[in-house]
Amino acid sequence: MQTASRVLVALLVAVFCFSELNLKYKLLIIPGRLVPHSPVITLTRAPPAQHLLSYSAPPITPQNRARLVWERCSAVLGGFHPATNPEFKFENRVFLINEFNLSYCAVGKVASSNFKRVIKYFQTNRKEKFLNSSNPHYKYFFNNETVLGKLDPTLQQRVLRNNYNIIFVRDPIARAISAYRDKFLSRTKTPEHEYFRNVIGKCLCRSLDRFIHAVPSTSNQYKTLKIDCTRNYFNLEAFLVWLFVVPDEYKPYKPDVHNPHWSSSISLCRICDSHTITYDFVGHFERLSSDLEELIKKFKWDFPFPHLSDTSMTKEERQVFDKEVQNLPVDFIREIQEKTKMERYILGYIDSVD
Repeated sequence: MQTASRVLVALLVAVFCFSELNLKYKLLIIPGRLVPHSPVITLTRAPPAQHLLSYSAPPITPQNRARLVWERCSAVLGGFHPATNPEFKFENRVFLINEFNLSYCAVGKVASSNFKRVIKYFQTNRKEKFLNSSNPHYKYFFNNETVLGKLDPTLQQRVLRNNYNIIFVRDPIARAISAYRDKFLSRTKTPEHEYFRNVIGKCLCRSLDRFIHAVPSTSNQYKTLKIDCTRNYFNLEAFLVWLFVVPDEYKPYKPDVHNPHWSSSISLCRICDSHTITYDFVGHFERLSSDLEELIKKFKWDFPFPHLSDTSMTKEERQVFDKEVQNLPVDFIREIQEKTKMERYILGYIDSVD
């Protein structure tokens, strides 16, 4: 039984952390090849439920997936869903590689840091040092011709209409778990990581605390959640409760709710807003290697694609993470799958919403 549990944990961590390993390395690419609010949720303890989070989408090309996404947007939302992220503007999430007439919308926790390194590489006439940049999120990292939001609004529309538009997405639950791992569990000592832990983490913990104490004591199954707001601590299960269960009225600071590391990619990148953008290529993070190969073949890229992690984790932190994933209750996972089923269906992760 113990061996089986370890195997399940290893499989799940491989799915969540494919591009976020502690090791710093590159995948060498040669032409065309890649080389190495809410209803009450019952938090009933049950055996490990990693199998519920495994990736099982059909193996289709990113181009066909883009057509599938558009068909589902049309069927579910009528083909035009103008929802956008109110705190993080779409036009500032879109980066341009003008040499290839390519537009890329960056979704947090979906290898976006490495795509930004590639964009900087092309922006600087292929200076390879930028493929290993330590901070591709710095606001002065990109010039005005590389960020869609820096262009005139009329030109923005023309660019999106004429460019080859790409995006990589991820299962929303797996993405949230990855965000917790990197932004809150890891003790990486960078200003960004410390801001997440000390500022966002503080607000998040207080929201959880208010919510827990607002639930009637006779039916309060959340009192067992592991939080300690004196040190901005909460475990994975508590973070997922905050993200998927806690109503918005307990979340007064909206930039936390709409943070691009866990907010819906559909609103973040206007995936179903056909009046703004139509995507030609929708990659799945879970198929990053094979979907990247499709992109490489199309544009004949022959540079070393970066595969770096901005987060470092100790052996002890990785062990804690593995255990927290393993201990997620089955009923809770099923409930948040139900709550995210529309997004998972549109993005091609499940076959129906029934």
